[in-house]
Amino acid sequence: METGTCSHDPAHTTTRPVAALGHDFTGAWIHDDTHHWKECARTPGVISGNGVEESAKALHSFVGGVCSICERTQDLPTVVITVPSLDHPTLADAIAAVPPGATATIRLEEDIIIPSAIAVDGKEITIVSQSGTTTISLGENGNMFAVGSGGNLILGDTTSNKLTLEGINGNTNSLIRVTSGGTLEMNDSAVITGNVLPDSNTTGAGVNVNGGVFNMNGGKITDCTANNGGAIRINAGTATISGSSEISGNTSTYGGAISITTAILTIEGDVTIHSNTVTVSGGAISMNGAAGTVNMRGGSIYNNTAGNSGGGVYVQAGTFNFYGGIIYGTDGETHSPPREPNKSAATSAALSRPSGGTAQYGDGEPITTTNDTIVGRQ
Repeated sequence: METGTCSHDPAHTTTRPVAALGHDFTGAWIHDDTHHWKECARTPGVISGNGVEESAKALHSFVGGVCSICERTQDLPTVVITVPSLDHPTLADAIAAVPPGATATIRLEEDIIIPSAIAVDGKEITIVSQSGTTTISLGENGNMFAVGSGGNLILGDTTSNKLTLEGINGNTNSLIRVTSGGTLEMNDSAVITGNVLPDSNTTGAGVNVNGGVFNMNGGKITDCTANNGGAIRINAGTATISGSSEISGNTSTYGGAISITTAILTIEGDVTIHSNTVTVSGGAISMNGAAGTVNMRGGSIYNNTAGNSGGGVYVQAGTFNFYGGIIYGTDGETHSPPREPNKSAATSAALSRPSGGTAQYGDGEPITTTNDTIVGRQ
């Protein structure tokens, strides 16, 4: 009811019925671990589980780890799985059993063979060796892992228990493929080795990044072969190589260790890129995309060999920013620490920069094609 008072005689009043305003559930969702609801803005204590009418709290409706109604992120515990086990006889079984949005650590107790590619999407999977050295071998032609949207694959840890991923000779695919929305991480105990791609159109025998993220915090990539990027190919996305990471003993036509096009690569810490070989250009790193950027802030590049030019780095296109670290030239053994020099058939043992690329120190001074050791600076 609504009451009115006479403006001439306050003693006289009148009343009339009015429609009730009803509840107002237009405010933000409130939630806990299991339920969500809204509170009425007009009547304290009145709630709605569906946001429309008075009702009890409603259970979350999780899809991919996020409630489709209130957008609450699902809190899932980290699962620890041992492989092989009665419930999870294979690595593929263990990864498939991890629900979307969850995090799991998988401990391998023995060497295993993977017959076909394992997809890691929408979940975080860490794979470590339970003790000693454990090897995951690729059983036949193809990827070992394919990391896609929402997926995070973490290889190894910081212990002395080595986790080795071994490819095959004659493969036609990268050992690990990372696409848009996916992330691959390597830690100190992880090794990628022995994936040989003889075909002339192959790229990134160890790791192929095409729109995703690759963080090499440590570990080693060795003895891999591809036409473009013997160890790593970064076609799009971002990559960071840091810590005590080592990339060595790989072969290619372009980019013995790394080939980069439309992507951003950062090298920092105590990284060593050495003893890689190419038949043409870029013994360690080859850059051939105008939108590609390499930021070198630390590390050493030495003892790489190019059949043509750029024993250390070849900048055909894109921008190479040299803030820190050292790229050894023909005088490499006179520097501290002394290292075997990078080598090339042309006079570009340390770095080659044709007219299409940009190479510069951190202060903006250009770096020209050189045989001599160069040291980065801000």
